[in-house]
Amino acid sequence: MCAKCDPSCLSCVGGGVYDCTECGDAYNLEGVVAPSRCLCASYAYPDPDESNCSLCIPPCAECTGSGWFDCTACYPNAYLRPDGSCECNIGYYMNPDDRSECLPCHPTCEACDGPSTRDCISCKHGAYLTLQRSCECYVGPTHTFIPNPDAR
Repeated sequence: MCAKCDPSCLSCVGGGVYDCTECGDAYNLEGVVAPSRCLCASYAYPDPDESNCSLCIPPCAECTGSGWFDCTACYPNAYLRPDGSCECNIGYYMNPDDRSECLPCHPTCEACDGPSTRDCISCKHGAYLTLQRSCECYVGPTHTFIPNPDAR
């Protein structure tokens, strides 16, 4: 009689959790020798409500749970904060349509929250932030400090 594979297995040699020869989506085979058991891949976490592995929510590339603060690694151009969340690096903003992607700011912005010239949060050196949130180059007289050795 054929045994039904464990739900984590894609194929198996028996019905037990350690009888997997190939794993389903979001799973990896433990060790290098089959049969073995399937464990959640690094981009997924064990979900007790679903009794299987669920994918991490972007911007988490790797995680331990379903929350925004359960990240253990982030996607490219982002960093892991001490609270377990991911944030885009300076000079990048999170793509609102695909939270696994940090896109570059407009070249005039140092930091931003969108792609346009009016999405700047701060400006690169030598520019200032306008009320319209764009960066403008400083134009005006320059001042040079000349030390006066006789000053007291």
